Amino acid sequence: MLSEIPEGASATVIDNLDAETRRQIFLFGLRREVIGYMVFHGLVDVQTANDLAGGAILAFWSRAKNWSEERRKRTGHDEFLEWYEWLVTQIAQYRATRPYVPAYSRSTDPRE
Repeated sequence: MLSEIPEGASATVIDNLDAETRRQIFLFGLRREVIGYMVFHGLVDVQTANDLAGGAILAFWSRAKNWSEERRKRTGHDEFLEWYEWLVTQIAQYRATRPYVPAYSRSTDPRE
């Protein structure tokens, strides 16, 4: 799905995709938005969100940001993917202060 959308895509690029692909993009965003809400309320920490899905979260937003913003303007629903956008900011800040180490390269002790 993401491979069909270039980074920095305009809203029109996504709007011109077939209905099923647009539906999948919509659902992908909504499902990950729950993670943002959970991080905000302390149910999950940002490290866990980053470890499990940070790359996919950032990759999706780099492609769907303009579409999301345009949808907010068009519908008047400023809350559309609001927690997703918030989570992107948190993950970007987290990654800016720590080097990324792939899971397969980490120690077997999760405290390290």
